[in-house]
Amino acid sequence: MVAASQAFQPFLALLSRWLVIGQSYQYQRRFMLICLGAEAILTWLMAPVLEACNHWSDQTVLYLLVFFRAMTGGVIMLYGVPLACCVYDSAPLEDRQSLSIRYYLFLSIGVCLGPVVSSVMLSLHQGGAHQACFTGRQSISILGFVWSAVALLSTWLLPKEIEETHEKDKTHHDEAWQLQAAATGENSALSLAQESASHFRGAVPWFSAERSFSIGAIEVATALLLEVEYSWSPEQIGYALGVIFFITAVVGGVIALLRRKVSDYTLMLSMATVSITGAMLFIDFGGQEKGHSSPWLLMVADVTVYSCMFQLTAFMEGIATEAAVPGTACSLENYIVARNLAIQIPRALGPPVARGLIDLCGRNTYAVLQLCLSSVAISGVWYAANTARSDAVVGKQL
Repeated sequence: MVAASQAFQPFLALLSRWLVIGQSYQYQRRFMLICLGAEAILTWLMAPVLEACNHWSDQTVLYLLVFFRAMTGGVIMLYGVPLACCVYDSAPLEDRQSLSIRYYLFLSIGVCLGPVVSSVMLSLHQGGAHQACFTGRQSISILGFVWSAVALLSTWLLPKEIEETHEKDKTHHDEAWQLQAAATGENSALSLAQESASHFRGAVPWFSAERSFSIGAIEVATALLLEVEYSWSPEQIGYALGVIFFITAVVGGVIALLRRKVSDYTLMLSMATVSITGAMLFIDFGGQEKGHSSPWLLMVADVTVYSCMFQLTAFMEGIATEAAVPGTACSLENYIVARNLAIQIPRALGPPVARGLIDLCGRNTYAVLQLCLSSVAISGVWYAANTARSDAVVGKQL
């Protein structure tokens, strides 16, 4: 069901590219505000569904919740493309890496709140299906208030006029490459940028796909293993996921501070290597609790792989947005759409694949899958980090 709610979302990213990109900023701003309002409304509509869960069949309630969840995710895809393009396009090229890292840092903070809030409410309201519906309705109401506040704040936070600055920045970007090419007496600088951007356009979405598949599998597999192998309650599982996401946010803050003293190249390769070590801990060594490894070993594996992959995505996205060349197939707009497709499709596939592997082949087969994903990802990280460092050296020489 988790996968079903995400299956059609990538197509809405393509629709957003067709509907919005290339239009005036005023049009894009109205489009984003309408989508934010629609997201709040769709979230609120899940509350009466949960209200009626004691009167309707479980299957009806489940299908309606999946439908509204899919719709809210689709709306995010619709306004996410123009919003990301506006944010990155308005930032100087040299600031896009830091902007990407800050974005994923705040994203990880937001992600950790969901399971924690739900677990707190489950702990406060114990007792059967009726209380589960009541808890779910409370969680949805809180989320509805949040999205309503976001929609209202966006009318104030989104600037009303940036079109002139936006066009000026794009023109400045093009002129900068032309001047750099003229300084070398040839067009090698521009062709080098386009070649690097073309390589990044393939490497970064491919890494995003691997990362998204891995994270989607971790979220579902962790809940399944903790419930089946260790008999943890839903609220305990929620707290565990919240801790994993919280540590991911802490790691993001530490990485942001380390960038002042350690190169991005070193940080990226270090995190990629650590993620491989963490993936090995998914293996069930057995013997401690009900014939299985300690659940805390599983938690350490989750924290290591999840946090490293999450932060590596921030670095990779920063590199890709810096390498974007306006007016070409490697433009920022095309990258954002490709990134969303690369994230959402594997994320929809990750949960059923992870559950199927665990049910049919056992936990260790799932561990091998995570180890393979981390091993393949390190090659993409090495290529992106090495190429970005080489381009930076060439830029300074020019």
